[in-house]
Amino acid sequence: MSGLALIWAGESLAERFKIPIGEQTRNSMLYLPKRGLTKDQIASQFGEPETKQASVGTPPISIWIYSEFKVYFKKNLVLYALVKRESASAAYLQSADADG
Repeated sequence: MSGLALIWAGESLAERFKIPIGEQTRNSMLYLPKRGLTKDQIASQFGEPETKQASVGTPPISIWIYSEFKVYFKKNLVLYALVKRESASAAYLQSADADG
């Protein structure tokens, strides 16, 4: 019976971290790259990214990672940009602080 209680407690804790897709991006005050811009335009406006992930798949999709957001490219054009999601441990600590 204790195993079942442990599983249930784990599921309850996991639910605490559910964040709707794109919610942080919609609520962000960051200026993010717009769809359709080229890699050269992004580099000119935002500088070089911290990391560039190589293209994968067909069509080729690549990711540029900046300190606060990621930019997804299809070939040479921006598909979308998303605010980086905070880590689960940081979200837990903020939640614990709010709960008192």
